[in-house]
Amino acid sequence: MSKAAPGPITCAILLLLLSGALCHADDGTEEDAASANLALGKPVSATVDFEGQDRPERAVDGKRWQEDGWWAGVSWPSALEIDLGEKQEIGTVFVFLYADGIRCYPHKIEVSDDGENWRVVSDKSDLDTPVTREGVTHEFAATEARYVRVHVLTNTVNQAVHITEVEVYAPGEAPEPPKPPELPEPDADGFISLFNGEDFTGWIGDTGGYIVENGAIVCQPGGNLYTAYEFSDFVLRFEFLLTPGANNGLGIRTPPYGDAAYLGMELQILDNSSEHYKDLPPYCYHGSVYGVIPAKRGFLKTVGDWNSQEVIAKGPQITVILNGETIVDGDILKASEGGTMDGRDHPGLRAERGHIGFLGHGSRVEFRNLRIKPLE
Repeated sequence: MSKAAPGPITCAILLLLLSGALCHADDGTEEDAASANLALGKPVSATVDFEGQDRPERAVDGKRWQEDGWWAGVSWPSALEIDLGEKQEIGTVFVFLYADGIRCYPHKIEVSDDGENWRVVSDKSDLDTPVTREGVTHEFAATEARYVRVHVLTNTVNQAVHITEVEVYAPGEAPEPPKPPELPEPDADGFISLFNGEDFTGWIGDTGGYIVENGAIVCQPGGNLYTAYEFSDFVLRFEFLLTPGANNGLGIRTPPYGDAAYLGMELQILDNSSEHYKDLPPYCYHGSVYGVIPAKRGFLKTVGDWNSQEVIAKGPQITVILNGETIVDGDILKASEGGTMDGRDHPGLRAERGHIGFLGHGSRVEFRNLRIKPLE
């Protein structure tokens, strides 16, 4: 979330959020796939506390890639435990974890009849490749159990555990492993429109806190709104209109939950001219990579006029061009060597892909003509 004073693709795996269960059963119906999931809506608990709103039950709500899930901050080894209500025969478990291209989550699937004595049915404790948005599929000999748990042993990046969804199936009932859809066709210049000017198709998050007005996305105010797709390297172009004292943020390579300024990157969107912001640290002003690289000032148009902005993300190099002027051009990894400007840990600086998002902070900001060009 953007902070007021302190603000805060080769195209990689691309994901489009569809409601409910995304995986289709053999007969092609989402309903059958959802009904086959034995874990859907069942009682669930975790061995460690959750962060913010990311309660354990959000990992069994049928939303594989939406903005929710179970998130625990300092938490491994830890486990997410699901009560199926009665002993049932199971043979497949799908586990979806936060995937940014660098995190590995060695883990096991364990089952129990009484919730006390656990036995391992699938062991991926030697998992050494980064998880993807396609999740991890566990297939094992049919067994009966009432309780199923995902036992996460470690996270190779930090102490956090992010499980976005767990699905449990009886033998032979699991749908085909998920295959992410592709992005729409680009135009002649390679750009893809991220917004259709009419509704929030292709967007997830706080769609209730934003409206579509005159072909623009309007934060009225709202929270965090994310693309349903993920991107790695790209050129992003858009226009925005500020109101007096407006504050928002542009999240890039971010997960669709948590604080994008740290778990991804946040590029400030701010009315620099507001008296309210006259004494901010330099890394808080418009265009800055929050907490890491300050932007040059003096290139915003008068409040109430439309600004144009281009963001180029290519590996660790981030470039921000505002109204034709380059205001940021820096290597985020070099800039954070020896510590960031804000003295905080920014694990998202090492993320290789993620969502793009608008990070609302209680003020009206308008966005239009959103186009992105994934870079090969």
